[in-house]
Amino acid sequence: MIEEKYRIRNYSYGDDEAIAKLFNETYKDYAGFVPRTASYWRWCCFDRPDVEKNNIVILEDKRSKEIVAYVVLGKSGNIWELCVKPVVEKRKIVTMLLEKALEHAERNNVEMLMVNVPFEDKITREVCEELGFGDFSVTSMQIGALDFGQLLKALTERSIEHLKDFNETMLFFFIEKPPWITEKFILKISGKEIRIISKGDVEYNVKIITKPRPLMTVLFGLRNPLEAIILRKLKIEPWWKALKIAKFLSVIAVKDPWYYPRADFG
Repeated sequence: MIEEKYRIRNYSYGDDEAIAKLFNETYKDYAGFVPRTASYWRWCCFDRPDVEKNNIVILEDKRSKEIVAYVVLGKSGNIWELCVKPVVEKRKIVTMLLEKALEHAERNNVEMLMVNVPFEDKITREVCEELGFGDFSVTSMQIGALDFGQLLKALTERSIEHLKDFNETMLFFFIEKPPWITEKFILKISGKEIRIISKGDVEYNVKIITKPRPLMTVLFGLRNPLEAIILRKLKIEPWWKALKIAKFLSVIAVKDPWYYPRADFG
C-alpha cells in the first residue's frame, strides 16, 4: 500500500530547497526549463496571493524523509505546479495529489481546475482523463533571442561531443534585423574551444547570411536546416559548405520536448 511507504502532509518552512531540487531533477530535460532555486520557487509559488501554506501538499518517504512529490494549489483554480518523482508508484501518487486538488476546489467553490502537463507524461495525462479533466489545445508561445551569438554558443556547448570533427570559423550576418540584434558576429569552433567574436577583423571560412526569424525556426527545430538553405532562407558562402553547415545546425538544434508549469507564466 502506498500509505505504508509514503506520508502525505502540508508544506512546512524549510521544505523549499528539497522542493526546488525535485523540480529540477524532474523537468531538467524539457526545453523551456528554468532551474529553480528555493527563493525563486517561493516567489513563483508560495508567495502567490491565492496560495496558502496548507494549499501545498507534499508526499514524502516515511523512512528517508525525501520529498517525492508535491502539488501547489491556488484558490483561483490553478494547479500552479505538480511535480512527481518517476517512481514505481507514480500513477497512484498522481491520483492521490489530483484528488486532493479536486477536494480543495470543492471546498473553495472553484468551478474549474487548470493544470499544465507535459505531453510526453503519459501517466499523468491518463490520470487526468480518468479524473474528468478535459484536454485543452497547447498554448502558443513566442520565443525571441536578444543575443544570437550567446544562444549559438550555448547550443554548441551542449552538443560539442557530437561535433568532434567540426572545425569552422563562421560569420553570421543578419539582414532586415531589429536594431537590438547585432548585425554580425563570428562563431569559432576548434575542437572543444568555442568562441564568439563580435569585434575586430577576424578571418572566417564560411559566411551565413539570414534574417533572425528563419534562423530561430532552425535552431528550435521548427524547420530542417537543409530545407532552409535550399529555400535560401539561409545563404551559405561558399555554397559547397552548405551540407556541412546544415549538419552542424541540425546537431545543435533544440529537439527536447517543450513544457512550462503554470507557475512560470500564470
